[in-house]
Amino acid sequence: MKSILSLLNPAAGKLLRKVSYPKGHLLLQRGDTADKVWFVEEGIVREFFIPDGGPEVTTRIVTANAFIYAPMSYLKEEPSRTVIEVIEKCRVIPVHKSEVNGSFLRAVLEQTLIRTEKHFEILRLKSPNQRLEAFERLYPELCNRISQYYVASLLNITPQTLSRIRSYRARSGPVAVHPVKTNFHPITGKGLSHFSNFVRFVLDFSPTEQVALVGSGTSEGESPKLASEAVRNRACMALNKSFT
Repeated sequence: MKSILSLLNPAAGKLLRKVSYPKGHLLLQRGDTADKVWFVEEGIVREFFIPDGGPEVTTRIVTANAFIYAPMSYLKEEPSRTVIEVIEKCRVIPVHKSEVNGSFLRAVLEQTLIRTEKHFEILRLKSPNQRLEAFERLYPELCNRISQYYVASLLNITPQTLSRIRSYRARSGPVAVHPVKTNFHPITGKGLSHFSNFVRFVLDFSPTEQVALVGSGTSEGESPKLASEAVRNRACMALNKSFT
């Protein structure tokens, strides 16, 4: 991923500095306007939001050699509804918005697209056990490094359910982890073939609406719920515009 940093203008590249942060440090707080993209060299960082009347929802966890930022706040220059938190002591390279160019931003968004599609595919699975298997298949580097609480939040299941699954596994022996396709689009049901679709998707919906559009149930074992008709219509309009 350091090759993405090389896409910056030489003058901007010379300004880059490595910064270390302890566990618990907030790179971005709710209400702040995101003006940086962080390249994680070492450690683990997560993004989460807190919906009205509900527990916090983890939307992204990244480890070394990946970028993290708040797309909607960064692109629309509005207060962030998400928080970015260090969950394992990390070393990052912050890239200020004033230092980026089009090639760099496109590369970062493409990486975000890939990770987002993987996450959507996991949440489309109905069974908590299937979601855990998919997570382990797609993110083996995270399996033994983050707490059960973060894994459960990312998979939209309770920590208690995750604990039961792992306890059952411990008694029954190892479980085969099967490959997971990652070409699903949460609205059309087809693969994302146009980069602009994702950009419009990020810009047009709140974090809560994104979860709804994925179609994840509110509790484990529950059938996936569809987004409201109004939200679905907005999504279709945004996608249609990207092809014109």
